[in-house]
Amino acid sequence: FSNAPFKKDYAIINVEQLNKFNDGDVISNEVLIESGLVAKEKDGIKILGNGTLDKKLTVKANKFSKSAIEAIENKGGSIEVL
Repeated sequence: FSNAPFKKDYAIINVEQLNKFNDGDVISNEVLIESGLVAKEKDGIKILGNGTLDKKLTVKANKFSKSAIEAIENKGGSIEVL
């Protein structure tokens, strides 16, 4: 028995890559695809906490790591799980 057919495959973004956006921007899956940070959405987008975030952003994605949530909220930003 294997759960492989039910496995979710997420496109991965690190919080450091979000520094290319302007302070106060709302970042959604569509914005990440249009900006070229994500080539294909796959089963969704997951934000990881690698690197440092220098801007206050509102980030909307399918999943977040704990470190990504901390990094975004420490800069005064917010997250929204889709």
